[in-house]
Amino acid sequence: MKRIKERLLNQKLFYLLLLGILLSQVVPAHAQSYRDLGLPPSEIYQKMLEYAQEKDFDRLSKTLQLIKPVTEALDTKYASHLSEDILSAIGRKDGDKALQTIRRFLLTDMKDLLSIGVGAMRESAEKATTKFKTAYLDYLLLSPYIQVKSFSSDQKIKNLFRRAVTRFSSEEELKSISDEIEKELFSADPTLKH
Repeated sequence: MKRIKERLLNQKLFYLLLLGILLSQVVPAHAQSYRDLGLPPSEIYQKMLEYAQEKDFDRLSKTLQLIKPVTEALDTKYASHLSEDILSAIGRKDGDKALQTIRRFLLTDMKDLLSIGVGAMRESAEKATTKFKTAYLDYLLLSPYIQVKSFSSDQKIKNLFRRAVTRFSSEEELKSISDEIEKELFSADPTLKH
């Protein structure tokens, strides 16, 4: 059953990549949102982590192509080189470096979603909550790693997310929660900053 699910997900990823390539030829890049991947990003990110752990660099490389709009946008927005770093780890067949860089990517993506969520509070609490929930899905992929580093930080981060999405907060309060989440992450593992 697990192999069937994995095969179906891999087929989805392949067809999504093919569709993305075809659409990029027809639709101008600026007309597409970098967050519009067609599949839930957390599923793609989970596969990336699995492929890095399994040292399946071919699949990891293909999956990286699916999120290229996100990595490029985050690289530009946060002056990072995450896509280059992941490709470099793939080229060197360095699974540990790939995992570390994917975790940094997840953190950057989460940080971006939290920032968008804080800004969305001006429009509606519902939009802000949706972005925080999406950021939480990113965090759940980091959570097992953070738990090993600092169980208490993991629990604090989860409670901060719960606080943000269970009650309507002000923009200032969401910004404060976002800052606390980032502080706890870096407290648990300072290497995530680099």
